[in-house]
Amino acid sequence: MYTGRHTKAIESQTLLINALLECLNEKELKDVQVKDICQKANLTRQTFYSLFSTKENALYFHLKYNCNFILDKLEIQKKQITTNDLANEFSCFYTTNKKFLKILVDNNFYNFLYDYFYNTLHNCRIKITNKKQNKEYLYAYISGSLIGLIIQLLKDDKDSQEISKITTELLNGKYLIN
Repeated sequence: MYTGRHTKAIESQTLLINALLECLNEKELKDVQVKDICQKANLTRQTFYSLFSTKENALYFHLKYNCNFILDKLEIQKKQITTNDLANEFSCFYTTNKKFLKILVDNNFYNFLYDYFYNTLHNCRIKITNKKQNKEYLYAYISGSLIGLIIQLLKDDKDSQEISKITTELLNGKYLIN
């Protein structure tokens, strides 16, 4: 996957991603061919493969670089993240990227979401927990939980306030019996 700064390459990446997403509105990823994407983007297969190794790689690129989840804004404002902060940012992420998240779920790309959430939490420069040990378990737990929440939210129609409330309550263990 190309991560340089060459303007023409970045423009081509954007065209290819948009064409891929457009194709995914019409059919499943397994049925989309690189030639279809290139045709919609008016670019060559050589350009596609110089920027992305696979269609899946292009989707992951879009998730990683175009779907900003939590923490980016919060790192500037705070020294630690509360469950409320995490829930509000997740709600914003979900509502902003709902259509793309549905594509990922419909194509069983849960691993993309897991890696994305886990790495975002792991690379966060602000405090998420007071515990120094076993942080990886917390990141894994939250990452898996957010994927499950996305799957359920795609079945329901909740507004951002409801999503934030549900997420906060889940992260605080409100639904669990002590």
